[in-house]
Amino acid sequence: DTRSPAEKALEEAKQAFRNADAALSAARDQQANLERKLKRKLGADNEWYPLVDLCLEKKIAEYTYKICFFETVKQDGTSLGIFSDWDSVDPLVMQYKGGQHCHGGPARSVAIHFECGASGEILSVEEPSRCTYVARVAHPAACRQEDVEEADREQPVL
Repeated sequence: DTRSPAEKALEEAKQAFRNADAALSAARDQQANLERKLKRKLGADNEWYPLVDLCLEKKIAEYTYKICFFETVKQDGTSLGIFSDWDSVDPLVMQYKGGQHCHGGPARSVAIHFECGASGEILSVEEPSRCTYVARVAHPAACRQEDVEEADREQPVL
């Protein structure tokens, strides 16, 4: 190495700067991601927080459905919609809109109906009208106090 001590020190300082700059950029990205998550509508008591960053996948008939909550729903490679909002009437329904357009038709959309379940699972996906899908999903986050009380009553006493 024919570099002078000053050149070596300068190169080390440049590398330290690049490392610090990369760490700062990663921290800013993480901060932006967390702020975006905090803006999501997670319910009055954050009951829907367990859905953040969660994707469920299931093969039904010839299609594989992938639901990424607060993000996207896909049928194989076709976008069925991007998270829009919670239904204004039914608090257990997520609305996804603006999916890939059907040939000569509207953009695809999905309504996800939640029901109480012990684990996260896509129960069904149907297309009741052209390009409009309805999915049923079980998840513990959908369980309400009355669901728990009913399950307790149905449990046999040992």
